[in-house]
Amino acid sequence: MAVVIKKKQGEVITKEAATSLLLAHHLTDQKSKPKTPFLIRSYAIAEETEQTLENLKQDATDTIGRPISSSALLRAFVRFLAQQPSAWTAKQLHPLIEEEREQGRLWGRQQTARK
Repeated sequence: MAVVIKKKQGEVITKEAATSLLLAHHLTDQKSKPKTPFLIRSYAIAEETEQTLENLKQDATDTIGRPISSSALLRAFVRFLAQQPSAWTAKQLHPLIEEEREQGRLWGRQQTARK
């Protein structure tokens, strides 16, 4: 037996139909915040750095319970670093950047001995 909830322009809406309409309205009425489009970039990393990245991804996946991509992990790192004071980045991050730069490859040119 169908229970009449209300009439809409001469049609009878049952409880089941009303529930269905309400769910459909709720699902379509939600305004989601538009996502910022991502820029596609590629970066070269050493094999040992790739292994570290994979380990961090696995740890995050195990903790969060959902698969975590390298891109999500790197975006989180950048967001974290952006939140740090400039004195912190100068003391903690800049020496690591300089060390990485000194060990880096010069693509398209032969590597020369550095002083």
